[in-house]
Parts: sequence; C-alpha cells; structure tokens
Amino acid sequence: MRPGSVAADLTAFPQLQGSASARQGSTPSPGRRPTGNFKKSRMTMDPATITAVSALAGSAIGALSSVATSWLTQHRQNRMQRLEQEASRRERLFGEFIDQASRAYADGVVQERLDDPSKLVPMYTAISKLRLFAMPATIGAAEAVLEHVVTTYETTSSALAARHSRVAAHDILRVFAEACRAELASVR
Repeated sequence: MRPGSVAADLTAFPQLQGSASARQGSTPSPGRRPTGNFKKSRMTMDPATITAVSALAGSAIGALSSVATSWLTQHRQNRMQRLEQEASRRERLFGEFIDQASRAYADGVVQERLDDPSKLVPMYTAISKLRLFAMPATIGAAEAVLEHVVTTYETTSSALAARHSRVAAHDILRVFAEACRAELASVR
C-alpha cells in the first residue's frame, strides 16, 4: 500500500481496519446486478373494484351535470329578470317624459310666451334621466320634442292659430313614441 492511502492510514487504528476491508469487499462491481428474488408483477384490478369505481364515476358525472344544469337555469332566469326590470324602468321614464312634454306643449299652445321657465324643468329632468339609460335614437327624438315645445312657447298665438290645422294633424310625440317602442322591443 502506498503511503497516504486510506488503507495505510487505517493501520494506525486497528479497530477500523476490519470495517474498511469489509466495506471494500461488499461494493458491487459496476456491471453487476444485485441478486435477489424480484418478481415482475402486473397491477390487476378485480371486477368488484372496477364496478365500484365505475359507479362512483357515474355518480360524480351525474351530480356535476345536475349542478351545471341548475346553475345555467338560475343564470338564465336572473338575466331575464334583470332585462325585464330594465325594460320596466325605461318604460316608466318614457311615460314620464311623455307626460311632461304633453303638459309643456299644452301650456305653450295656450300661453303667449314662456312666463315661467321652471315649467320646462321637469321635461329637462326627464331628458337627463333618459340620457342615462336610453339609446341615442330615443334621446334624439326626445330632444326634438323639447325643441318643438320651446318653439311653441316662442310662437305668437296668431301664428299658432294659422298653424292650428297643421299642429292638429302633426303629433309631436309620434317619433319619440316609435323610438321608445323600438328600444323596448330590443331590450326584451
């Protein structure tokens, strides 16, 4: 043995010499397989296990489809309820605007001029509410009605009497009402 090798160093310690030689002899060589009784086994399932797993999988799939169907049904019902509430809210706003515009127009036909501008405030309020929810076509029709009402206030009663036949034949709210009907049909 060479000086400085592990075996030469162990000579000084006799109690370790036996364990080192035992360790050196017990290491298997690199190309050698360890000996032992190893069996190749295949994993097999008995029919009862297969039946139980199939039943559990079927139950899980059935439960999942039931939950999914319930969720989709509830989601659809909630959506329809929200759309109906939205249509109802718009319907109230449209009715409110029609009421305000009718009152203001009737007052404009009777009055020589707009003596109290606060008479138009409810109509402006209704248009502002419409701007929050209504479609642009409906808002445009409402603004046209407002312009027509303001023009009616500015027109003298003699000019209005001359136009009376045209005013009677012309419904200032028709375009607005048709826009409202189209919008409600699109929401529902």
